[in-house]
Amino acid sequence: MGESTIRFRLPAAAALTLPVPAKVSNNGVYEIKTDKEIEALAALTNWALRENVEVVGLTVERLTLEDVYLRLTGFESDGEASSLAIGNT
Repeated sequence: MGESTIRFRLPAAAALTLPVPAKVSNNGVYEIKTDKEIEALAALTNWALRENVEVVGLTVERLTLEDVYLRLTGFESDGEASSLAIGNT
């Protein structure tokens, strides 16, 4: 399916037990880059339900065909990928 980026926020203590590898930015946004978005989302949401953890601002961004082309040709994209907001629970 191609590379996807999953972003979300968590309560501070919840990050210690996160079930998938993620990077966290200075502003507290977690980011997972994966080409297996369904598996990563399933692991994350199953964990959140099991541990009763609130996942806030969950989004999934997929590279567009234009993004892939620009990467292959060495040009910079305007940073826009197709985005799917999952919810703000």
